Amino acid sequence: MYIHNVGFGETEAVLTYHIPGYGNDGTGTFVKDNRSTEEKEVLLKVVNGDTYLKNLKLNKINLIKIDVEGFEREVLLGLQKTLHQFRPVVMMEFTDYSRNDFIDRETFYSLFPKAYHFYEIKANREILFLFNRAKYKKVPFKFSSSSGNILIMLDK
Repeated sequence: MYIHNVGFGETEAVLTYHIPGYGNDGTGTFVKDNRSTEEKEVLLKVVNGDTYLKNLKLNKINLIKIDVEGFEREVLLGLQKTLHQFRPVVMMEFTDYSRNDFIDRETFYSLFPKAYHFYEIKANREILFLFNRAKYKKVPFKFSSSSGNILIMLDK
């Protein structure tokens, strides 16, 4: 595994990244919203995912993990060739911000090859206790109500 100091999007750009002031930098976003009034802003490079991955000359891509706080549509638009060529499993966080950005189920589904299936990952209990592993299951994804981690994959 390698870390690359770029973000994926549809087009190459330098975008303002909003870091929340409440201490969880992992919830930062390129999407300006009103979640936090105390935030820092930094400029970060975003590249087209297909172009960047093509230049790496990879033979195989098995999994793509997306957790980009409302920037999912732009990431997926920039990965269209990769998704169709390699047909990786995609795991992504899906929230109300994601839902609003995609507008409807058809728009969301259209960003994946036709043979893909969509699932929500659910724990077998609501509260996860420290040192007590939850068991997970995949359940059918519902665009209007699912939230959390979803799995998008070919069923074999």
